[in-house]
Amino acid sequence: MKKLHITLIAFFALFIAQAQTVTEKDLLGEWTPRKMTVQGTFIDFKTGDITFSPETQEQVEASGQDIEEVKTMVKEGLANGGMDKIKVIFKSGLAAEFHRPDSVKEVTYTLSVESGSTYMIRNDGKEMKVSIADGLLQLVPRGEEGADAPAIYFEKKK
Repeated sequence: MKKLHITLIAFFALFIAQAQTVTEKDLLGEWTPRKMTVQGTFIDFKTGDITFSPETQEQVEASGQDIEEVKTMVKEGLANGGMDKIKVIFKSGLAAEFHRPDSVKEVTYTLSVESGSTYMIRNDGKEMKVSIADGLLQLVPRGEEGADAPAIYFEKKK
């Protein structure tokens, strides 16, 4: 019985580790921003919803500004910044294009699995934790992982 129990635990641990590993094949294609989090503030590009962290909400209220006006300013800032023109295209051969409103940056990258997490190491020196959950690609700058980590979530274009 003990041997069966250990075997089941090992199988479950292996299953979890594999579920968190992202491969080149998983990334291939065009991805567009769906949502992002910055300092506890959540922005949903699809619905236009913005949810401030309690700390940010307190700061806005303490400044005397109207919370809805600030949300509108954030939305306008994102629109003026060309958030709708941002995309990432992953190509075979561990190559990618990062599109911004006024530029395209072509990079190559490697994928490294450390402690069950996948990291993308780009040839320009940038490193990001990479995960895919619920069909969304999450990119978090390496070293900033955690509850309040800045993260952008991309949706794969069909």
